[in-house]
Amino acid sequence: MRRKKYDRRKVFPYFSLLLHVNHSIKHTQVKLHISSSYVKVCLCTLPLLPIVTACHDNATNDEPDKAPVRRTVLIYMAAQNSLHKNAQSDSAEIMNGRQYIADNDRLLMFVDDERAPRLYRVTRRCKEPVLLRRWDKDICSTDPEQLREVLSMVRHDYEAQEYGLVLWSHATGWVPSTNSNYNVYNVCSAKRPSAFGIDDGPGVVNDHGAQMDIDDMAQAMRQAGWHSKYILFDACLMQNVEVAYALRQVTDYVVASPMSIPSAGAYYTHQLQNGLFANDPGTIARTYYEDVSNPQMANTMFAGMGIAISCVRTDQLQPLADALKTVWARYDARNRQSNNWPDMTDVLPYQAYSAIYDYRPHNYDAQQALQRILPKEDFQTIQPLLAKAVVCHYATNRIYVGPGYNTFQSMPRDASNYCCMSMFVPQQVYEANASSCSCGNLNTAFGQTAWYKACGMSNLGW
Repeated sequence: MRRKKYDRRKVFPYFSLLLHVNHSIKHTQVKLHISSSYVKVCLCTLPLLPIVTACHDNATNDEPDKAPVRRTVLIYMAAQNSLHKNAQSDSAEIMNGRQYIADNDRLLMFVDDERAPRLYRVTRRCKEPVLLRRWDKDICSTDPEQLREVLSMVRHDYEAQEYGLVLWSHATGWVPSTNSNYNVYNVCSAKRPSAFGIDDGPGVVNDHGAQMDIDDMAQAMRQAGWHSKYILFDACLMQNVEVAYALRQVTDYVVASPMSIPSAGAYYTHQLQNGLFANDPGTIARTYYEDVSNPQMANTMFAGMGIAISCVRTDQLQPLADALKTVWARYDARNRQSNNWPDMTDVLPYQAYSAIYDYRPHNYDAQQALQRILPKEDFQTIQPLLAKAVVCHYATNRIYVGPGYNTFQSMPRDASNYCCMSMFVPQQVYEANASSCSCGNLNTAFGQTAWYKACGMSNLGW
């Protein structure tokens, strides 16, 4: 869940961008602070025209783009939770990387933290973000309706030839939300959060606020008329085949990790230089991996947690599902009473199955899981289709899986033996621990996913 206790920025000096926008009838002020773990210095207080911009140096304000915009990238930060300080430091990384934004590209940031939500534009010529809109009251950024509103605004007011989307927050993958009360979303839920995002509401940081189901996310995007070149989930546990399949109609690619990532998340200076505006979305995954595996950054900025990350082409998931459905249609339905569950011993997990993690699923590597479940001849049919879907993947030699501070999983030496996309495999233990899991019986929850129905796993009786 990008857990705060693994925040590598506590042990590494970093720059934080803190934007305090104070509205009055006559003027608006923006205070820019730069801080590290040793010093915090107030640099300046700049008078601004109401609502317009923080851009000077003879640069234009948010003028209409003179040429057609190639790509608009929106970074959607649902940061009203324990990651709010990471939103500040990531904002500083973004400002450091603004020099790499081309004139025919556009970068927008939606930020919902302890202050009222804001929408900014970041340009190469402006030393501070340009304030486009400030909401007059707090909103729940994990409410699908709010996501739809922001995406609709971006699509209509900041038109481009194509779009990129970064979804930034806590997350736990495809598992259903445990709190979808978006009207009183700051009421603490007794259940551990799941799905995408957490919004604790104003003045609250307990990581038990409202979350967004993946199916609701996909519906909100469709209602907004949104389709992006890619979605980067800068959040934990989101590279599941179940998530990517649910989003297949609203994005061409999904870039994400199947593991719990460091709370630092992506290093946005390099992502702006090499990833977010690249023609190949796989470059985003490679840049993420290169930063986390960089010896100068690995143990300081990223707490030595490692990374497994991949880029999935969503239009290749339907052929994969169809092929699996054909294969599994030949199998006799398996009787649960005979304990005929798949033996997943030694299959690569991207998450520990533990009460500490609220008995969330193992997140088995999809390639290794299918190789274990399928007969050899059937796996040889499926493997090329899986390779077409997972266009690239990268992993460090070991990755953090928890639940202890020093609990790591060694990755296979041969990268062709895994794919860095997880899939759910029904297990008897998920039924046994259903009463202790916030999501209940994970096998039952999985049976409601579009992927379960599309790939024909019901033929197996699981």
